[in-house]
Amino acid sequence: MNLLGGAENLKNLINSCCVNSKVHLSALYNALKPGTKVEWHDFVWEKLNYPKHSFIVWLAIQNKLLTQDRLHKKGIIQSNQCYLCEGTVEENRDHLFFDCKFSNCVWNGIMEWLKFKWRSADWHMLTNWYISRMRGKGNKQKIKRLALTATIYNIWRERNARIFKKESRSVEQLIKIIKLDIWTISLNSSLPDEACEWLLSME
Repeated sequence: MNLLGGAENLKNLINSCCVNSKVHLSALYNALKPGTKVEWHDFVWEKLNYPKHSFIVWLAIQNKLLTQDRLHKKGIIQSNQCYLCEGTVEENRDHLFFDCKFSNCVWNGIMEWLKFKWRSADWHMLTNWYISRMRGKGNKQKIKRLALTATIYNIWRERNARIFKKESRSVEQLIKIIKLDIWTISLNSSLPDEACEWLLSME
């Protein structure tokens, strides 16, 4: 809201995108979208991604997810601990997605499955690597960008299931769910046959 100059400016902006009292969404989108494309745009908004995956990663990369460290600082919860590794480690974004023993095993399982030559379970190193090395238009790169967003989304979902539903899955079960997401999205996309065959050849 502050970036738009307040409620009055936002109202004027919306009104400017109206024709015959109807908002033209394309005009509103163009008016609201950032003028400069951020460096992480390509892997967060990869066309293959499920929108719900992209949205969670978009929040995560800006550190806007309501992780327990943020809730604890606001006084909403009294204690802060990671529900995935079930230890005494405090939950924050960087720990939750890659540093945690559970999520580390999940992510490295996905990397091994997709034959990554490089390994990392550090939030900053990994996102920087995706920004610098996974920018191409190759189909395998698209699938590997998809793998990152699907993994982050499913780790977040698993964390929420443990907190709110008292349900949990093993590392192996979560890896299977992520693989199924990647297979389903890829096989229902416009990827060429050879890319789908490469993916199906993975065990």
